[in-house]
Amino acid sequence: MRTFFFALMLWSCIFSSGFSVEAAELPVDHHSVRLEITPENHKMSGESLITFDSPIKQSLEFYIHSNVVVSTITKGVSLTHLKSSNQYGYQKYLMEFQAELSQVKLAFHGEIYDNPFDGDSRGLISEEGVVLFTGSFWAPIFEDRLIKYDLKVSVAAPGWEVVSNGQKIATIKEKNQTLSHWISLVPQDDFYLMAGPFKTYSKEQNGITAEVLLRSEDQALADKFIDVTHSY
Repeated sequence: MRTFFFALMLWSCIFSSGFSVEAAELPVDHHSVRLEITPENHKMSGESLITFDSPIKQSLEFYIHSNVVVSTITKGVSLTHLKSSNQYGYQKYLMEFQAELSQVKLAFHGEIYDNPFDGDSRGLISEEGVVLFTGSFWAPIFEDRLIKYDLKVSVAAPGWEVVSNGQKIATIKEKNQTLSHWISLVPQDDFYLMAGPFKTYSKEQNGITAEVLLRSEDQALADKFIDVTHSY
């Protein structure tokens, strides 16, 4: 059964993607990401196991948020800081390999809190909600490479919903946290994650479930989105 997701958030109109790439014939890597988010202090920490489209012989460059510390867990891999951009909020690293590798695991942690009310925002972790996208550089981002992913997220906020651009496998709401699992089997050029105290509405029709997540209760608005979804 397919499920379609819409997420409406207060800041959605001012966020933009990082890179614009042509999908044809680009390498497709698989990212297995484990992420913990603490909205109260605007912080996150995680690990990403990256399986490359084909073995890498020498080096690759990647981007990460300017407030995020990144390190390698894989032996035989070194990271060199190349530059930082205050304008776009990223750091650029060179990742070099002592031998040909098909996989590498990176660890990363830091604070992302770019207040959208100050102007154009590059991402936000707050007690009101979480918005992260490719241009947030919240996880290692490789330019001109598409990704498939397996994303498991723990958010220290009970009752919240988590949304990503893929298929939702499971959501578990515990006393002090929300656990969510998403996968993408289709190559993506954007990798976003949103979380917050959404109100969830859903309706099944012809074997397809349309699900709408809103910031506040609004059955009439939810029905409009559900009807539009089922019309496709």
